Amino acid sequence: MRSYLGAAGGVEPGFAAIRLAVERFNFRPGAQKVLILITDEDSDDAKKQETIDLLRANDVTVHTAVRCSFGSSNTDYCDETSIRAVSGGLLFDVVGPYDQIP
Repeated sequence: MRSYLGAAGGVEPGFAAIRLAVERFNFRPGAQKVLILITDEDSDDAKKQETIDLLRANDVTVHTAVRCSFGSSNTDYCDETSIRAVSGGLLFDVVGPYDQIP
């Protein structure tokens, strides 16, 4: 089993991806709504508050596996104002180790 991930950059609209998933995924009634975002960059989509509002309105938890030191990744996905924190999600380092996830 591989416990580390390597990746190379590009345009990564993380907030847009989260909004799209929340708006288009058909969750079963009463289901626990959980998304996992894995990225090594900050969000190239600047609509953070719109994303937070959508997560809160739909009771969605976002766990993140992120490189917190890249650009605005810390405030996008890692710190207490991030989409992860306000949704109650867990934070993991994007490069692992993934074998430590419960």
